[in-house]
Amino acid sequence: AFSDFPHFKSTKLYPDRHELVNYFSEYANKHNILKYCKFDAEVVSANFKNDKWKIEYKTDIVSSEPLLLT
Repeated sequence: AFSDFPHFKSTKLYPDRHELVNYFSEYANKHNILKYCKFDAEVVSANFKNDKWKIEYKTDIVSSEPLLLT
């Protein structure tokens, strides 16, 4: 769990995939970060330089709207 967002009380000791997806979705919604996420994409490279990340990715899907995992 993230330190600023504890797991739900109902979460099992070893959460299944549905619990994890729900947890990450709730976290992303709370912090309004879905607009920065790219789904159905393959990361080609990730480099950290000058205090910034440069992420290169490729995808076959053309969409301007992020997908919400539920």
